[in-house]
Amino acid sequence: MDRLHKYGKSLKDFNYNNKEIADDIYSAINSTQFLGVSGFVAFSSQGDRIALTQIEQVINGNYVVLGYYDTQADNLSWFNREVWRGKFLLYCSISYTYTISYTLVLFNN
Repeated sequence: MDRLHKYGKSLKDFNYNNKEIADDIYSAINSTQFLGVSGFVAFSSQGDRIALTQIEQVINGNYVVLGYYDTQADNLSWFNREVWRGKFLLYCSISYTYTISYTLVLFNN
């Protein structure tokens, strides 16, 4: 946050009405890229972590990879391994390569 120091400010001066500091933080996030423990780290223009998303389902007690979503390429690779019970896809787990995991029940139209 060298830019903030040049103006005699710090993150302590931040509030949601301070557009100057918000713009500096936004710029810093957009230009951040590095190789971390979980792989390549970068952020989208919306500030979201760019990561490969793995989609899984528990089938017969085992996690089965259903596909991957690549946020950078906006590409979904789907393997057609899902198991439906009626109109529901049961216990579909969506996880990112960096420790965030969601479990969803998806509907089949």
